[in-house]
Amino acid sequence: MGSPERTTPTLRPAHPLEDEAVGALLRAGFQTADEERVALELARSHPAFDPSLALMAEVDGEPAGWILLLPREFHVREGLLPLAIVGPVVVDPRFQGTGVGSFLVEGALESLGPHGLEGAVLLGAPGFYHRFGFESAFDYHSVRLSVDILSEEGDTTAWRGLTGEDLPLLPALHERAHEGVSGTERRLATAPDWESVVPGAHSLVHGPPGAPNAFLRFRKQDSLEITECACADAQGVDAILRMVRRLAREHGMLEVRANVAPPHPVARSLLARGALYERSSYGDAAMLHVRSWPALLMRLARWWAPLLALCEEPALSLEIDGESVLLTAHAGRPSVSDGRDEHRHLWVPPGWACGLLTGRRTGAELLFEERVRERSCLTPGAERWVGAAFGHRSAQWLYSPAYED
Repeated sequence: MGSPERTTPTLRPAHPLEDEAVGALLRAGFQTADEERVALELARSHPAFDPSLALMAEVDGEPAGWILLLPREFHVREGLLPLAIVGPVVVDPRFQGTGVGSFLVEGALESLGPHGLEGAVLLGAPGFYHRFGFESAFDYHSVRLSVDILSEEGDTTAWRGLTGEDLPLLPALHERAHEGVSGTERRLATAPDWESVVPGAHSLVHGPPGAPNAFLRFRKQDSLEITECACADAQGVDAILRMVRRLAREHGMLEVRANVAPPHPVARSLLARGALYERSSYGDAAMLHVRSWPALLMRLARWWAPLLALCEEPALSLEIDGESVLLTAHAGRPSVSDGRDEHRHLWVPPGWACGLLTGRRTGAELLFEERVRERSCLTPGAERWVGAAFGHRSAQWLYSPAYED
């Protein structure tokens, strides 16, 4: 006698503050309270939270899984992309291996377009998420240093706790400090984007109330970890380094790890002092899914269109995942359509497109691949466009503190 057929799951919105089944699923799936804390905090206080993007999968009316999408804007190349952060994602242990997880992810991705989102980002298992079109797109950047390379502590009394008066200026500090880092979230003037609810994590600002010139968030682990920092100028950099020395002394730490990429002014200052820069692929776990390449490229026309004109090329086509996208810029007016230019065509290998977009991979690397040259047709001008358009960027997803664990 065969086993009974499983019922196809159904999907419905499920608010974590209103539906007790959400918390029960998160506790059962993760065996900790961390993911439930994240979900509740986002639903309770984050202005980007959208209850229609908190989705429950049910099987025969029984809660089987839950997924949350949080809409954000990300700095990528020369534009801002509306993307969703995916997570938490949970499947009840009783339903694991039944297809509920795939059903959840597919249903969530189908909701991107109606909400005006061009794609989604997540930290997850590549072996599972690759099947849904997610590709490795971001790295992990950090700077390790011994406390003795820092300036003397000096006067750090201008550092204080964050207040509501400071919030309006913090997004601008963040934008300035992370300029050139691809994948940086555009932060809001709201407390959940700056204050962590993780035990042992603290947020500080430097300067008078309402006029901060530096921001610092830290926590104590095996070493002192600077999870995020931002500043307006060289004085802000100096204030951060002096406060880091004080924190290391107070916590009895000899080593500090700062999660900053090389373009960040604090990273530049530390590297000049002899700190060690580390770059990791996150195990390819920091991934991006693009809903529609034509739509995304049209939104980022300020990035690629001027380069076509500069390279004196009227058009160029990109082949991504078997589909060709034609880029043109006639009389300064860019357009994106389906199609192929037989004389200027670039074949992008599977798994490369998102990394090229963020700058994690480069045009120089791409053109070095023999299989790319065999399957592409490029004029000298088109080759120059590939090199210029896909220049290196430090690609790091700087997620807001609500996601710290």
